[in-house]
Amino acid sequence: MEESELAELTRLLSSLSELSKKLEENKETVEVAIKVMPKLLAFLDILSNLSEEEMEKLIRNFEVVVRVATKIDDRTLYLLENVVDALRHAKTEEVKFFGIIRTLQDKDVRKSLGFLLNFAKIFGKVLDE
Repeated sequence: MEESELAELTRLLSSLSELSKKLEENKETVEVAIKVMPKLLAFLDILSNLSEEEMEKLIRNFEVVVRVATKIDDRTLYLLENVVDALRHAKTEEVKFFGIIRTLQDKDVRKSLGFLLNFAKIFGKVLDE
């Protein structure tokens, strides 16, 4: 083996060794990437088969999602998580008029109603804009 080939082989082995260390340091990320790869390839295949009109519609929808996502702060995210949790645990049951009056004695119910009324007021203003 020539000296230049040996030097190239040594360089490649060094690069492989460094790559191996980086992969080990980021093992969880690599595992996630490997799991996501088939879905990503399927998504790219779908994208490649879209018409120009479908692609434009997808881009517009994606822009809306990005605009909404970038406006979500930690408090909003916290509220959304709690809404999802409340929906998961809420039971559907019939409540009669006096039952509604009785539930107004509950501090949590009053707090939720206050939030919903305040939300409705602000949302109404936004709708008028």
